[in-house]
Amino acid sequence: SEDLSNERLFVMKDQWYEDNQVEVRTSCSVTGLDTAAKRVDLAGGDSLNYDKLIIATGASSNIPPISGVEKEGVYALRSLADAVALKAAIKKARQAVVIGGGVLGLEAVWEMIASGLEVTVIEHNNRIMPRQLDESSSLRLQNLMLAKGVKLLLGKDTEEITGDTKATGIKLTDGQIVAADLVLLSTGVKPNTKLAAEAGLKVERGIVVDSQLRASASGVYAAGDVAQVEDRLIGLWPVSLEMGKVAGANAAGDWLEYKEPVLSTMLVAFDMEIFSVGEVNLPAEEVRVAEIWDPKENFYKKSFIKDGVLMGEIIIAPRVDSSEALRNLGRDKSGKKRANKWKCRVCGYIHEGPEPPEECPVCGAAKDMFDPIF
Repeated sequence: SEDLSNERLFVMKDQWYEDNQVEVRTSCSVTGLDTAAKRVDLAGGDSLNYDKLIIATGASSNIPPISGVEKEGVYALRSLADAVALKAAIKKARQAVVIGGGVLGLEAVWEMIASGLEVTVIEHNNRIMPRQLDESSSLRLQNLMLAKGVKLLLGKDTEEITGDTKATGIKLTDGQIVAADLVLLSTGVKPNTKLAAEAGLKVERGIVVDSQLRASASGVYAAGDVAQVEDRLIGLWPVSLEMGKVAGANAAGDWLEYKEPVLSTMLVAFDMEIFSVGEVNLPAEEVRVAEIWDPKENFYKKSFIKDGVLMGEIIIAPRVDSSEALRNLGRDKSGKKRANKWKCRVCGYIHEGPEPPEECPVCGAAKDMFDPIF
């Protein structure tokens, strides 16, 4: 329901680029990359030479292999144009199906409910937001959704979007039919690796980079949703922001190492705020759980503590102040920051434990060559 005007959505205004002597080319496609010649080819025949190159091609909506995804009335949500189209469709629709129970999909669900639609959520997992919430917290959120009239079909998969040229509903793999004139695919993202792969860079799920965000070709870096660090693809704005800072600095001659920022999630929907930070799905035998429930204030907090250190926290309330949880994450009762992982500066080996090893088992580096990972 928020204003989608461009002025509010762009991180930097045009004047910033002009003041910092940054040339911006819009409506301009890159058609090829020659890492040996250090040249970027553009549509129309132009080319640009480079000393250092940062690839930040991002990701696109992951469209699952479901029959009928091309039909009218089926949407994905990734770009501003997607948001404008979906917002217009919501105003005309009566029944919606949202495939995927992640944060983005649930924000759309709340917009649909607020607009008077009947909404059904189809989720492959057996609970909502399985990465950000533990089982009992997922159940609390699910109850909030049910109370607002959302129908939940958990542990289900979609086989087909029904209808001729226009969507009329979805068919599940168990044969169940759910009527809908609007279908939203909220099934994650897929890194845009085509350019890098065609240029011969090492690509797996994303562009493979090292701890300094260097790709497999000299002078080439990757950052954001397209970059794969230590086999991880996160796809979150804080991660992309940090990667951009590191890749930009290193391309300019620095030697920074990327360290994953603290990951947190805030869902504002169903007249509540649902906040999650850190590790909230650790094995039960490894953590002590502390819960606070205040029915009068409708306030719920669940803290996950390992070896005396706060590892993660979930808060569900009408208004959430996340500052204390973010400040205390990784600290013990005394407020001291304690690491449970250590990274060798020389070879990148990760050691788990409250203290670094006396010597790196991979490269032999001394104890003082390990940096804490919080």
